[in-house]
Parts: sequence; C-alpha cells; structure tokens
Amino acid sequence: MPTVASTARTPCTRAYANTYRRWVLLSLALVVVSVSSGLVYGWPALRGKLLEVAAATTDGENESHDDSRAPAPGGLTEKRLAAVYTLGSWSTQGGRFFLGLARDRFGTRATTAFSLVACAAGSIGVGVVFRWLQQQRQQQQQGSGAVWLLAASLFAIGLGSGGQLCLQPVAGLFPRHTGVVLSTLSGAFQISGLGFLVLTRGGEGLGYRSFGIFAGCLLGLAVVSVLLLPATGTFVVPLQRTNSDKDFAEAEGDADVGGLQGEVEGEGENWLDGKNETEHTNKDSGKVKGKRGHVDREKAKSDCDRDNKVGSRLEDDGEDAPGNGLEQLEDDGGKVEVVSTKTNEPGTDPESGFASEGHPAAADVDDESDDGDSSRHGPETTTALQQMATAEYVLLCAWFSVTIVPMQYYIGVIGLRLEAMGDDTGFYTDLFAYCFAGAAATAPLAGWIADRFGLGIAQALATLLVASSVAVLAMGGAEGAAPGCCPLGGAVSVAGLSAYGIGRMGVFGLYFTNCGKRFGYANYGTLAGLGLLLSAIASLLQYPLIARTAAGNHVAVMVGLVGALLLQAPYFVWLHGREKTEIRQEH
Repeated sequence: MPTVASTARTPCTRAYANTYRRWVLLSLALVVVSVSSGLVYGWPALRGKLLEVAAATTDGENESHDDSRAPAPGGLTEKRLAAVYTLGSWSTQGGRFFLGLARDRFGTRATTAFSLVACAAGSIGVGVVFRWLQQQRQQQQQGSGAVWLLAASLFAIGLGSGGQLCLQPVAGLFPRHTGVVLSTLSGAFQISGLGFLVLTRGGEGLGYRSFGIFAGCLLGLAVVSVLLLPATGTFVVPLQRTNSDKDFAEAEGDADVGGLQGEVEGEGENWLDGKNETEHTNKDSGKVKGKRGHVDREKAKSDCDRDNKVGSRLEDDGEDAPGNGLEQLEDDGGKVEVVSTKTNEPGTDPESGFASEGHPAAADVDDESDDGDSSRHGPETTTALQQMATAEYVLLCAWFSVTIVPMQYYIGVIGLRLEAMGDDTGFYTDLFAYCFAGAAATAPLAGWIADRFGLGIAQALATLLVASSVAVLAMGGAEGAAPGCCPLGGAVSVAGLSAYGIGRMGVFGLYFTNCGKRFGYANYGTLAGLGLLLSAIASLLQYPLIARTAAGNHVAVMVGLVGALLLQAPYFVWLHGREKTEIRQEH
C-alpha cells in the first residue's frame, strides 16, 4: 500500500504546556460551576432569611406570611415567594437550552462571561432586596416592590447555570477520564446549592454586603474566563502535522501557552464528544481529515534530553483518493491510535468522517467487539429529527419531565413544611442545604450502576429515591411536631433529605448519560437541550402545587407526586429489557 509519511519534532516543553493548560481550564470550570450554576437551588435558606428580615419589619407579628391574613411585610407572601422561586428555577432549567444555542453562536468565552455577569447582577439585586426590607423596618413602611425586584434577581441568578453547559466540553481534554470529569462537574453544580446558605450567615447587616462582595467575585471570575477560555465551542487544541518544527509549533499555537486560549485556525466545533478535528494539507496528499493522537506526557517528561518524535503515516486502503484509509499515529515507534478516515462508514460522524464517541464503528483495527457502551440510535438515524422521533427518546423526555416536577416542588416547599413541623431554629432547613451539596460525593455512583447494571436499573433507583424523599416529607408528623422531637423522627427526616439530594443527582446525571450512551454525541447538544427545555416547561406545574401546599393541602399534593413517579415503572422495565436484548444480540 502506498503511504505518505511526515515527521515533526515535539519539544518536551510543549507536553508540559498542554498538561498545564488542561488542568488550569478544568480548575476554572470547577470554580465557575461550583459558585454560580446551581445557586437557585439553595432557595430554602434564602427564603428563610428573607422572611426573618421581613417579619422584623412588623416586630415579628407576622408569622405565617399566608395570603389568608393581612398583607405580609415587604409583600412576601408564600404564594408570591412560590412564584419567585418558580421563575428562578425555570431560568436555571430552561435557560441552559438558550444559553447552549448562544454558545454555539458566540462561543464558550462570551457565553460563560455573560452567565457570570447575569449571576452577579442578580446577586446585587438580592442584596438590594435585603437593604430595602431593612429600610422598610426602620421607616415602618409597607410595599410589594421588593417582590418584583427579587423575582428579576432570581431569574438573572438562574442564568448562571449556563456556565455549566458551556464548560462541560473541558472533559474533551481528558479523553480517558471523560466520565469522571463530567460527574465531577455535576457534583460541583450540587455544591453551588450552598451559596445562599453561606451568603445569609452572620448578622443582619451582612445580608446585602455579602451579596455585593459575592457579585464582585463573580465579575472577577468573568474577567478570568475571558482571559483563559477558548473563543470557540471546543477546548481541544488541534495539531497540524507538517514538515518543520516551526510549522508544528504554529499549528499548536505558541500563543496558547501564555494565554491558554486554544484558538487555532480550523478548530473543530464538536466539543462534547472530545473529537479534535482539523484539516491539514500535505503537498502530496491534498486535504485530509486528521485526529490528534494521545501522547504519553509522562514519557515526554522522562525523555526531556531528546526530542519526542511523532510520525504520521496515512495508508491509502487501496484507493487513489487521499483520506480513504487509516491514519496511524506513532510515538517513539509504538502505536498510539488508529482512526478511520472514511466518511461514509456506519457509526461515523457524517460531517467529519470520524467514528463518534460511543458508536460501535469507532475504529477498531483489532476487530474488538462492541463492549455494549455504543449508542443505539446513531448509525440507524443520523439526524436529530430522526432521533427525536424514536420511541426511546420520547419516553426519555417524558420520564425527565415528569420527574422534574416533584424535584423542583420539593425545594420550593421544604422550608415551609419543616417550619410547619416545628423547625423554628432553621436547623433542618440548613441541613437540607448540606445534604444537597453533600450528594456531590455520590456523583460517580450513578454512572457505575448504569455501566454495571444498565440505565433502566439506574434510572429506576434514582426515581425511587426522589419518590421516597417526597413520601417522607408527606408523612412528616403533625403540625407543630418538630422533626427532631424523637431520635427516630430526626433520623427519618435526615434520611429523606439525603435521599432527595442523591436521587436528584442521579436523575440529572443519568439523563445526560442516557442521551450520550443511547443516542451518541453527534446530536448530543440538540437532544439534551430539547429535553431540558421540555422539562422546564413541565416544571411550571410546581407553582400551583406549591400554592396548594401553602394553603394546607400538602398531603394530597405529595401523594399525587409520589404516585406519578411510581407509575413510571413500566418504562424502566421496558428500557432494561431493551438493553438486555441488545446485549444478547451482540453475543
């Protein structure tokens, strides 16, 4: 077979620069997500502090803040607070879809900076609300203007969730640990739920000041993001293998070492599946699609005395047209990776010609069989519309949309219900925030269960945890009985709070895992984003449910939600059976 070979010298400093760059970007992503993306879900702590300050405006005479009584100070009735939280949670859930579109249009850098600025503006607004309520107390005034400002502020804070979607592609810098990185980012999202609890600690005067300081930190983080994040939608720096060291350095981008920009002409847009595509031209072979090989950085470190030689050989596969064979990358004579460059083989990305991550045709030159992790709707239906029309995708979106309602509702009423059960000190309300954030430690567990036992089993367990948490809240004792009045009551309450945090973590993680594992990554952004949008629309049902709970009808509402969750059991059985059938067919 005729071959075309080219070599280039790779200095050891380049290996260090690339390793340094990816860890810096991952650290930045974790910081951004953990401080801004899930702030709205710390609502119970913020609600409690707002009602504490608002009640003080009338010397604590208003205790229930119920619409059936006189107007609450600051206009903070339970129904209005429910509407405020619904608006904020909707912007968190649905905003990710629109910010995802913005990322595709304007790039990672601009969209992430916008999300941080919006979150900072919302934080300033919440600080102003605290100051407003304090002034009303001093001047013995009443008014509902604080509610409108609070609603707008929480909506803006919810837009901070766009940072998570924009920064998920950083997983492409860790091709062997993509799942771990994505799980860690999901855990960081949970940790951000502690934000309001931390910001509302301390004396009354610290309320608005702490939010102002926090907003300043977010703006500083936005500046850092502009300096470090790539302008386009991918984090992976493409390599162009040419015939000189100078060209090689230019292809990888020396400016990237100092500014960590990762901007190289021809940088690919397939960010989520970690593919790093670029077109490079060879005088003898014309345009060929290339994929970066994974060079052993530790080996590069140990071989600093000599150059790290990288060779590229393109094999023709028997045809005259270039790019129809295999691209073989070698590191010091050892094979690193072999990738098919054919553009029409099943399981490949139709635009790039590369086998998409998760597809069964992903360049197995050793003829290894599929391990069961491949997508099931990639080769057969290559367009997003075709994948959306499959029964499996429709059922996935239905499950996610049904499950999101009790999950959002739970956060909206947990503070109210715990107060009704006697949690006057706010101990259990604060404990909920810690359980919510602590669930981040279980992030890899759901993925392990999905890999070991299948998505059907994993999704069923996550849904059951959410249902059990709502059931515990529904059975939370009589009015006025504190959840910690006896050891068993306290233990059950803590178990319910913990079950919610772990279950919610599993539901979101498994939804994204299902999209990638069952449908591939070629249309991942569209499929996952549409599901988020549909679930955001469904989550609007939380408002009337929270309002009914505030009116005292909590048992009927919660029993209905638990029933809706349990009625999804046939879907889990069907999905598990489908997975088992596909495994049997492969063997």
